[in-house]
Amino acid sequence: MAAAFARCADFQGSYTRLEINATWVQECNRRIGRSNQRFLFVHADVHHPYYNAGGNKQAQSYVLPCGDGMFDCAIANSVFTHLLPNDAKHYLEEMHRILAPEGLAYIRWYVIGEDYYLNRKTAKYCLQVPGDGYFSTDEDMHESVVGYPEKQIYRLLEETRLEIRKRVPGHWCREKLTLDQHDQDILIVGKV
Repeated sequence: MAAAFARCADFQGSYTRLEINATWVQECNRRIGRSNQRFLFVHADVHHPYYNAGGNKQAQSYVLPCGDGMFDCAIANSVFTHLLPNDAKHYLEEMHRILAPEGLAYIRWYVIGEDYYLNRKTAKYCLQVPGDGYFSTDEDMHESVVGYPEKQIYRLLEETRLEIRKRVPGHWCREKLTLDQHDQDILIVGKV
């Protein structure tokens, strides 16, 4: 995504990416960040059993290194699909903190709704391992793929003073119908 913005002559803003994969951060800084000071790539050394087992910080207490109200747009690509409820709630609180008053967040999530139950046998991910307020595909490592019942997501958003402005259902458990449909469900959220 950063490369697309870096090539866009009309892009006047700044871009900050937080990433738990240190190698990706180094590569992005080498390819983009060094030649364009408006692009910042930061290693978020947050522990995740699948993606960053050696991480030094816990997700529940990680403070995004960004100022309050600093961003018009925040993007969480395939982040919440790997978070358990307490971590997800904390990250939503952090998104609320860093978003400008009219800012929006683009969040990809596996939303378990009625359509999942209707199409469970053909869904890309079979979220059958129950957790406390979520479902996973992996009994041993719940964070590998996580989905949340729709009501749980609404509750988390309400608790963190965020609301859905637009929802684009993903095709992970249903037929792909539109070009803007991603594998994961997309939620555009803003402050209440």
